[in-house]
Amino acid sequence: MAMAERSTIGQIIGFLSKLVLFLVLLAAGVGVWSVMHEPGGLRYTQTKIASAQWPQHWQPIRVVVVSDLHVGSPYVDLDRLETVVARINDAEPDIVMLLGSFMPGDFFTNPVSPRDFAPVLGGIEAKYAVLALLGRRDMQDGGKLLTAELKKAKITVLSDSVVSIKLAQKKRLSVVGFSDEPSNYPRVMAGLPKGDPAFGMVHNPARFKAIPPKVDLVFAGFTHGGLVNIPEFPLPVMPSGVPGKYAYGLIEENQHQMFVTGGIGTDEYPIRLNNMPEILVATIVAK
Repeated sequence: MAMAERSTIGQIIGFLSKLVLFLVLLAAGVGVWSVMHEPGGLRYTQTKIASAQWPQHWQPIRVVVVSDLHVGSPYVDLDRLETVVARINDAEPDIVMLLGSFMPGDFFTNPVSPRDFAPVLGGIEAKYAVLALLGRRDMQDGGKLLTAELKKAKITVLSDSVVSIKLAQKKRLSVVGFSDEPSNYPRVMAGLPKGDPAFGMVHNPARFKAIPPKVDLVFAGFTHGGLVNIPEFPLPVMPSGVPGKYAYGLIEENQHQMFVTGGIGTDEYPIRLNNMPEILVATIVAK
C-alpha cells in the first residue's frame, strides 16, 4: 500500500474516532443534563385559553394547575414542595387545581407520608378554591389517608363529583373531578348544575374522549409532558394507553378542549429533556 493511501486511511480513522468520541460525550452530557439538572428546575407556563362557555361580560379567571408532584421522587422533597407552593401563591390564583400523582413511582424514591406533605399543600392560597383529585396510583398507595389529609388541609378533593364555586357578584363556576373510570361519568354529569360554565379535572388525558363536550375545558396531567421534547423531532415517552398527541399542551376535539400540563416530579424514568417542571397559569377568557 502506498504511503499516500495509508495516510488517507489514517486520517479517516482519526476523524471517525473523534466523531465517535464527540457523540459519546454529547450523549453523556445530554444524559447528565436530563437526569441531574433539568428535573430540578421550575418554570411558569402562562397561557390564555378562550372558553365558549365563559360569558362575554365576565372577568377573566386565573386557574393555576399543578400535576404529578410525586412527593418523594428525586428532586421533590418537602423543601422543594414548599418552593412549589410559594410559586403557586406568587401567581395570585383564583382557583388552584392539583391533578393527582401525589405519591412517587417505583424507583429512586424516598416516600413521604401524606401526613407530612398535605400540610405543606395546605399553605396554597387561592381566591376561590383549592381543588384536588387522585390518580390511580394514589388510590392504590393509601388513597383514604391521602384524601383525609388533603381535606384536613382545607383542600377540596373531587372523585367523580362536582363542586359549584361561588365567584364574585354571585356568579358560579362548576368544576367536575373525573376519576380513571369512564363508566362513572354519566352519573357524574347528571349532577352538573344547569346554566353555569363547566370545567373539568382528570388525571389521565386518555379519558378525554369519554368526557362530554358539556364540560368545555378540561385540565389533565399524567404524561409529564412526554419526558423528552426535541423540536421538530418529538419523541414523547408516554404512559401505556395514552396517544402521543396528548403528550402536552392544548388539544381541541369533539367541540371542547383539554390542556395537558407537564407536571412537577419524575416517576419511573427520572429524566426530563427540554421539558422543565412547570406550574401552569391559565387565564380563562370568553371566546
